[in-house]
Amino acid sequence: MKKKRILIIHHRSQYGGAPRSLIENLNILKKNKKLEIDIICPYGEVYNRLKKKKFKLIGTKGVPIFDNSNYGYYEKFRWLVLIREIYFLFCFIRTLNKIDKIYDIIHLNEILCFPILRILKKKFFCKIIIHQRTRLKKINSLRINWMNNMLRKYVYKIIVIDKECQKSLNSSLKKKSCIILNSVSEKIILKNKKIKTNKKIVFGFVGQLHESKGIKKLVLCFKKYCKDKNIELRIFSPFPEFKIKNLLLNFFKIRKDFYFFYKSEELHKYSNIKFMGYQTNLNKLYKNMDVLVFPNEDYAIGRPVFESAFFGIPSIIAYKHKISEYLIHGKTGYTIYPNTPNNIYKRIVKITDNKIIYKMGIKAAKLCSKNFSAKKNTDKIIKLYFS
Repeated sequence: MKKKRILIIHHRSQYGGAPRSLIENLNILKKNKKLEIDIICPYGEVYNRLKKKKFKLIGTKGVPIFDNSNYGYYEKFRWLVLIREIYFLFCFIRTLNKIDKIYDIIHLNEILCFPILRILKKKFFCKIIIHQRTRLKKINSLRINWMNNMLRKYVYKIIVIDKECQKSLNSSLKKKSCIILNSVSEKIILKNKKIKTNKKIVFGFVGQLHESKGIKKLVLCFKKYCKDKNIELRIFSPFPEFKIKNLLLNFFKIRKDFYFFYKSEELHKYSNIKFMGYQTNLNKLYKNMDVLVFPNEDYAIGRPVFESAFFGIPSIIAYKHKISEYLIHGKTGYTIYPNTPNNIYKRIVKITDNKIIYKMGIKAAKLCSKNFSAKKNTDKIIKLYFS
C-alpha cells in the first residue's frame, strides 16, 4: 500500500495541553510505516521538543488563529491581538511558499486556525482534518458564521476531544465531527498504589497561570478558607515574574497578568500556598500531590485531569455535569458548579481523608485507562487518514 503523506500543522510555540496531546499521538504515528509525516510548527519550546524526538519539522515564525472560543472571543481591546495574528499570517504564507511537496492529508491541530483553510486547500488540493480542542462561542454573529462556512466548505473531518466541545459546534457541522479523546502513554498507568499515611493532604494545580484556568479563585480559596496546617496547595507552573509584555496585556485588559495578582495578594506570605515551578516529568509531578484541582473558568476539563488519574490521583474540577469521560462525581473526584472559592472549599473538605483519596484514585485510574489509551485513540486517527 502506498504511504499516506501527512502534513500536521501546530499553531503555538508554548508548551501546554494541545502540544502534549499531539506529541502522544505522534509517538504512535511515527511507528506506522504506512505514514510519512511532516510537521509545521512555530520556533520555540514545542519545536525544540519535537526536534529532540527527531520528527520531520518545517519551522515557521507563526501560525495564525482567529479566536472564536468561548473564553477568548474578541471584545474591546482584545481585538489588538489580531495585529499578532496578521503578522503570523504573512509568516505562515512565506513558509508555505517554500514547500513543494505533495500531501494526501492536512491535519490542523486547532480549529481556531480556520482562516488558513482556503490557502491550504488551494495549495495542496487534499483532504483537511481539523482538531477541535476548545469550546466555541455559541452566538449568531458574522465572525461565527464566517468560521462555520469555512469549516463546511474546506474541512473533511473535525476531530473533537470530548462531548462538551462537540456541543459547541454548529449543528450543520455535527455530521463532519467525530469524538477522539486525548491520550496518555500506557506506560504510566497506575501501578502498586498504596494508601498514604501522611497527615498533610496536598492539593495540586497544573497549568499556565492564566485567569481562564481558575487559578485566582483557587488561590483565594486557600488564602481565605484553607488555613488548616494539614492542607496545602502546590502550584506546578512557571514562576510568576514581571514582563513588559504582560504589563501591556494587563493594561489593555487583553489578559490579566498573574504577577500583579501575586504581588497585590502578598501570596509569598502564605505557607500553605507553594509555587513549585514547571515540571516536565509527569511521574515526579503527580507524586507531589494527593488531589488535583482544576477550576477552569470555561468549565472545560483540561489534560491534567486524566493525566493525574493515570497515577491514581482524583480530581476536583469546575464542570456543569456530574458525569463525563474524564470524571464521575463522587466516585473519581468532585465537580464544582458554580465555580467560586467557597464552592471549591466545600469540595476540598470532602476529600481530606487518605482512604477516600485512595479509593477515588483507583477508580479514576480505571476510568482513564479505559478512555485515554494513546494506542487506541491514535489508531482512530489513523483510520481517519485512510478513510
